[in-house]
Amino acid sequence: VLYLLGMAYLRNQQPDKAKPLLDVLMLTALRAAQAHFLVGKAYYDSARFAESRDAFLKVLELEPAFPNAQLELGKVWVSLREPEKAQAAFLTAMERNPQDSEAPYFLGSLLVNEGRVEEALVPLARAEGLKPDFWGTLYYLGKAKLQLRKPAEAVSLLRRAAELNSEEDAIYYQLPQALRPIGRLAEAGRAMERVSELKAKKRAPILRGS
Repeated sequence: VLYLLGMAYLRNQQPDKAKPLLDVLMLTALRAAQAHFLVGKAYYDSARFAESRDAFLKVLELEPAFPNAQLELGKVWVSLREPEKAQAAFLTAMERNPQDSEAPYFLGSLLVNEGRVEEALVPLARAEGLKPDFWGTLYYLGKAKLQLRKPAEAVSLLRRAAELNSEEDAIYYQLPQALRPIGRLAEAGRAMERVSELKAKKRAPILRGS
């Protein structure tokens, strides 16, 4: 309850009200590392990345093998635009939990966004093998294939991503870039229309009942 209420205050841009709750959480948790982990999650979810980083570093100082601490710290490093530190954290997370799909997914997406697409293929393939029905992995694999000038492979991957998440406009934005080089212009046009539809949907006001 302390964690959820503190996070609610953070999301409502009221850090002064959140801090005493999180301080009490530190005192009442069964394990200090657990308390710092929850605080790190609360700060991350509220886009307070420097505070989140400090909390996860404290977790690792107290318990170096605390479950998922490296994964969460890696995500914070991404948000803080520290790609090398993020990569190191994700690699450590992959070593400690080989069956988890999140760390290779986040590592692969980081590498794609950094333009290191050849390197990205290995962790993304690992993530897909562990969780084949996740649209995000397929999206980044498609994006990587597109950067490697393999548009036909990119189309196949992006189509699968769209089947799993038809509301994600980023997928439909990438699709035309893969479809045009292989001459599928009509499909590219329809994909761009879908982008416009989804963006308009996001901008539409929410109508509330009385």
